[in-house]
Amino acid sequence: MRGSASCGVAGPEERGRPGGEAAQGCRLGVGEPGRVPAPARPVGGHGQSAGQRELEVLRLVAGGATNREVAAGLFITEATVKSHLLNIYGKLEVGDRAAAVTEAFHRGLLVPRVTP
Repeated sequence: MRGSASCGVAGPEERGRPGGEAAQGCRLGVGEPGRVPAPARPVGGHGQSAGQRELEVLRLVAGGATNREVAAGLFITEATVKSHLLNIYGKLEVGDRAAAVTEAFHRGLLVPRVTP
């Protein structure tokens, strides 16, 4: 597992924050302090909302994490990661993880992190 790898994206709740907390938010390291969760927001064509955990999974996937790395970083099973990804695919109306990340950026669910 890439313990110090950061996902390179920040959620909308982190806009305007200089490096610190935004940079810490997506790391895969174990035991790092948690963050205040972002509220669920509509993502699908029928008003479906992405849950907090689904967005956490999506952020890590956007950073290049494997299902195994996501599971270890979030203390969940790989089967749960797969389940979250399938839910995300359905809500974003896409067929794979690359398309999900792209669509999430287009919809503003993931925001590129600006590095100083």
